[in-house]
Amino acid sequence: MTQSPNNTDGHLASSPHKLSASQAEVLRLLAEENRRLFQRAGQWLIREPGYVIGIPASNAELQELHDLGYIKAGHITDAGRQALEPGK
Repeated sequence: MTQSPNNTDGHLASSPHKLSASQAEVLRLLAEENRRLFQRAGQWLIREPGYVIGIPASNAELQELHDLGYIKAGHITDAGRQALEPGK
């Protein structure tokens, strides 16, 4: 993995990075209506009005998304949105 200049979130952007299916799903879920990721009782969730959605990714996969600068403070970043673009 090569390091490129800092992205707008202050993390080093990595390029290229192949997302796992579960990482891509987490980013897609977060990208919809600017949702927020949170943890409760050891499980990662996304809150929706009236219910919550369980996250289909491991702690290690979520940590990698954070380390890559794709999520920050539970929200998807610009780099995360770019990672979802076709061909990325």
